[in-house]
Amino acid sequence: IPDRPLVDQLIFIIEPDPDLRQRNLIRGNNHLDLWPDRVSAQRMEDSGTVNVLRTDPARYVLRLVLNLSEPGSAGPSQPHPVLANPQVRQAIYHAIDVPFLNSEAFGNWGRPVETELFQLDCDLPPFHDYNPGLAQALLDDAGWVIVNPDPDSDELPIRQCQGCGTVEDGTPLVLQSYTYVEFGEDMEKAHDLVELLLAEAGIQLEHHVVEGGVLWDTWQNEGIELRGNFDLNLWDNGYYGVDPTTYLTDLYDPRSIPTRDNPIAGLNVSRYRNPDLADIFDALHSPIPDNRRRALLCEVALTLFQDKPIIPLLAFPDLYGVHIDVQG
Repeated sequence: IPDRPLVDQLIFIIEPDPDLRQRNLIRGNNHLDLWPDRVSAQRMEDSGTVNVLRTDPARYVLRLVLNLSEPGSAGPSQPHPVLANPQVRQAIYHAIDVPFLNSEAFGNWGRPVETELFQLDCDLPPFHDYNPGLAQALLDDAGWVIVNPDPDSDELPIRQCQGCGTVEDGTPLVLQSYTYVEFGEDMEKAHDLVELLLAEAGIQLEHHVVEGGVLWDTWQNEGIELRGNFDLNLWDNGYYGVDPTTYLTDLYDPRSIPTRDNPIAGLNVSRYRNPDLADIFDALHSPIPDNRRRALLCEVALTLFQDKPIIPLLAFPDLYGVHIDVQG
């Protein structure tokens, strides 16, 4: 039958060693490798026996995930002493040099984006506004200042609260940050660079690399993000298909915040609470014309851009290694 796959059997092998997967694919022992890392994909292409396919448009978006509630509070009611302030979130946005991050950590593999919904061409700024001077000014205005810097020191000074209004004066601006080990060395290098860029703004980032199963574990198992035990994380995520409604609802609807009483409410681990979005998501989950749906999705994109519970950085294509024996 011409329109059916001409294959008798599919065998799925779980092999955690990326080098072994790569060698088996190049030698023709395997025929498909899902989501190889960038370096492995380049080796596959250079082998002459593997084609590397890339999704277009790119689907996964690297982002900074900001916790707007007090870490360890296990609920959304207590605001974060630093990140609940929109000026601080805006300052972090301006402190990140996205093209530098893309070039140094990812070999320009990513596409700089301002929103996860870049495919919709919403009316948002086309380029990330890296502006370290503005970042410094915003932090000063928010009451996080550099006190008595030592001009002879090689270490970058850390800002302290001086009238920030949320913690005692003299408290240093130190944030805890996590990413996941499975992405590989590129993500760890990006994490280092984010630490450097924020240090230049006077923010000390203490970063940790853990297994994804630890970072995103259940409430019962003390999952770091579900419990809100972090300040500023770095990871990538994306949605399948062409309608991001369910994906966005799970991440940003104020009713999707996991709590002790309802740990499976959703994955709004930023504890982001904008009541206007609840009405928008209700409308998006109802039958509406496509043009109205796009308008509402762009309204979500604009709201997230303004409020910055997350800071989108780069969109990555999915990569698939396919042996040349697989045709059609």
